[in-house]
Amino acid sequence: MQLTYNQLIEVFTDLASKHYQIQSIEQGEISDVDISKKDATNFPLLFVEPNQAAIDKGTLLYSIDFMVMTLIQADEDNLTEAYSNMLQISNDIISEFRQVLSSCSFVSEEQKPDIILITPVVLQPFTRRFSNLLTGWGGTLQIEVGNKLDLSIAPIEQS
Repeated sequence: MQLTYNQLIEVFTDLASKHYQIQSIEQGEISDVDISKKDATNFPLLFVEPNQAAIDKGTLLYSIDFMVMTLIQADEDNLTEAYSNMLQISNDIISEFRQVLSSCSFVSEEQKPDIILITPVVLQPFTRRFSNLLTGWGGTLQIEVGNKLDLSIAPIEQS
């Protein structure tokens, strides 16, 4: 099954809605997020941002940046706990894409594509990246899917 970008975002959304710890998901450009309009109930937040796509013979490689973040206390007393929890949630997301075809997947049966997750996935910790005390981990998922390079299926007039 060929996976469109829209369907890929649906996989992230489905995963976030079924994960017990993730409270919200957003996608787009991180600079567009107004963190000041969120309250503590919106966290942990999964943020998904498109990076690049590479088209080759028979494959499409999506690069998707993601961040899992939460608020920490002003005195940073819970910094270590926040790093630990956000890393575990990041690990769950990576595991989901690695096991997307398995029976323990969060993704519904009709959404399961044939994908290959390129590993390793390198994550970077951050804190105070924004105007408040957001802390978490971010990285890039590289997801390879099947892709037909075939003009006979394109929506163009054939002569």
